[in-house]
Amino acid sequence: MSSLFELYDAYENSCMENYRKHRFFQEFMSQSPSRFQDYLLQLEHVSQRFAEFYRGGKTSISDPETERIIEEMIKDDLALKGKEGGNRTHDLTELAGVTALKTPPSVQTRAFLEELLSLPDSCPPKPPRKKDRGGNRAEPSDEEKHRQHLWTVVVLRVAGEILPAEQFRLILDYLEQKMGVDRRQTRYFLPKYELIRKDVRRTDGSHGHRFDKLVDKLIRNERDLDLAKQAVDIACRVRSEFHDQFLPEKVPCFLARLTRAFWRRISHTKKEASSPAH
Repeated sequence: MSSLFELYDAYENSCMENYRKHRFFQEFMSQSPSRFQDYLLQLEHVSQRFAEFYRGGKTSISDPETERIIEEMIKDDLALKGKEGGNRTHDLTELAGVTALKTPPSVQTRAFLEELLSLPDSCPPKPPRKKDRGGNRAEPSDEEKHRQHLWTVVVLRVAGEILPAEQFRLILDYLEQKMGVDRRQTRYFLPKYELIRKDVRRTDGSHGHRFDKLVDKLIRNERDLDLAKQAVDIACRVRSEFHDQFLPEKVPCFLARLTRAFWRRISHTKKEASSPAH
């Protein structure tokens, strides 16, 4: 791996450490089983949108290799969940004791999902593209395509893999230490954790290894490195804020999230209104 990737990797690790310091994680093992089950229910709604999140990222890039890798990761997740999600349902109901799988997502979870699914398209703005003689904007330059490619890969890696792995680690610890469940009994939680955890960089198809190669190739200079760090920051913020709803002071956190979602919609509407008709 290049020296630039090593700098990126170190930055990613520091953000992961900050993620682990979230108050919810610090108090994770002291929560009641019913609160733990409520947490799993909300995570289930997030898990159901995994493929949508990844396919949304795939549509924002135009690189066959990356598109193939993303599709393989989606297939990996579907295979682990089993037919009609049976493996994950087994872990939730038979092992964790969840009984209300049809509970709708909380308002906070819905707001989180909206922001999560928008991450691949949230690459920082670039200088406006020039118009051709017909008044249409020119196609994105190679540099713009590269920026979008790098941004998408990093937000999928961080928000879709390495940070969720931290959640799976704690879920497995809770099942064992608080509910007396051997983690090896899980059909989804443990295999998923092993597949996406960052500290296992095997060459046999782990997602971490495949993402490492992509990020290493895409970070060509300091400017790329800065963009990758921005993507890490926003992915960590969004994932962290999902857990704010489980804190006693969740209402102020939720209002802050709704405010950001409102202004994001306003900005998107203005952008569409200012775009010339084709």
